[in-house]
Amino acid sequence: MSGGPASQPAYEGPPARPAPGTPGVDPTWSSSDKDFVTSSLGPARVWATIGHGVVNEVYWPSTGTPQLRDLSFYLVGDSSQGGPQGWVDLKRQRQYTLDTPAPALPLLTVQHSGELDGVPYALELELLPDPLRDTLLIRYDLTGPYRLAVIAAPHLGGTGRDNRAWTERGQTLLAQHGSHALCLAADARLRRASAGVVGVSDGWQDLAQHGRLTWDYTEAGPGNVALSTELTEAKGCWRWPSPSRRRGRRRWPVPAWLPGWTCCVSASCRTGRPGRTI
Repeated sequence: MSGGPASQPAYEGPPARPAPGTPGVDPTWSSSDKDFVTSSLGPARVWATIGHGVVNEVYWPSTGTPQLRDLSFYLVGDSSQGGPQGWVDLKRQRQYTLDTPAPALPLLTVQHSGELDGVPYALELELLPDPLRDTLLIRYDLTGPYRLAVIAAPHLGGTGRDNRAWTERGQTLLAQHGSHALCLAADARLRRASAGVVGVSDGWQDLAQHGRLTWDYTEAGPGNVALSTELTEAKGCWRWPSPSRRRGRRRWPVPAWLPGWTCCVSASCRTGRPGRTI
């Protein structure tokens, strides 16, 4: 009998559910109509653009290499809280304001507000490129009887073709193309995480057909892919780990949370360097 610790069984996960529709529609880039450009105030190598009140292209490791087409936000009426039926595409509503602490500081807050069927909503997004890690942090604060849904469109290596996407344990969203990879994570639990093919089985198609997210495909591609999920909490933080060089599929640790921030999108799936409070 061995006196050492018992070995832990490997996580197998649920059976794979490939998304239909590969390779998807031809990929495109976001509109050139931009609101803002932000970058790290430290040695990190992430640049992000904002257009129509949502995240557009994110660049890593230089301004000549976009890795993400966009990261868009949607509100889904929560009937359990008296919310309306239906959903709101905040990018298309274009009812938002922009604010920074000072003109020279690239620390942006986006405030969306409006109503659906007479029921008001407000969503505050605060974007911060981590000064030390190749990571974009996004703090969110939602007011109203709604759930926040997020859809990301990876264009790794500067192309929307031949990307692969998948979910891990339903709580991490990942994508890979060639030697580049990214993951999205939040401090809140995710609901209905799904990897889809753009134009056929992506999150926007799910919302358009069902008025909420219902699909939970575990992998998509190669092709033009998208990742979608709902957040279970009204406040939190997204991390976009920057598209780091690939280190084997499904084995990347998610970086430690930045103290005081609840949600992020991070591009450095391979790094675990501690952050600091801004």
